[in-house]
Amino acid sequence: MGYDMTSSSAGHSRSLVRSTVVFYGLLLLAAGLWDRYSQSVDLRWFSGDWVLDLQAIGVGAGFSALVVVGGIKARRFEFARKLEVIFQEALGRPGHGEIALLALASSVSEEIFFRGALQQSLGLWVTVIIFAALHGFFHPRYLVWSIFAGVAGLVWGILAGWSGGLVGTTVSHCLINWINLELLCHHWRE
Repeated sequence: MGYDMTSSSAGHSRSLVRSTVVFYGLLLLAAGLWDRYSQSVDLRWFSGDWVLDLQAIGVGAGFSALVVVGGIKARRFEFARKLEVIFQEALGRPGHGEIALLALASSVSEEIFFRGALQQSLGLWVTVIIFAALHGFFHPRYLVWSIFAGVAGLVWGILAGWSGGLVGTTVSHCLINWINLELLCHHWRE
């Protein structure tokens, strides 16, 4: 591609991508089973109103732009740079295609599971707390990331509730993950 990647780093990235895709596949399976056996869940990608779906995509894309710009601005703070290094070490240097796959797999499965199945069953606030906690709340060095995930989860939860579908939240989630992974793994590498 356009960069050097040692075979060790390439192997690490491929292993990360494989295990991540398996994890998100299992999350999708859990959401599907939840949908199948729960009376309170109705997973819908689209709301049934294409104008509303387009509005949800627009709102989601706008939120994505705010998050990415905010993340770029946050790099001037020590806590953000420390978190950046932690993620860079964990991620290695996946290729652009692997990053796209990671962004797509994580956004689709997390939105279907959290905003689809979980939020419909447990409500907005419980889902936001669980989403934030699973994004690092259990370790102090990930606290900032967990807070960010909680805010994003709240915005996506409100957007899913307002639109009645998951297309806007998924587009937003995918854009944020894809752009941030590209920046972390390629643009901000020293």
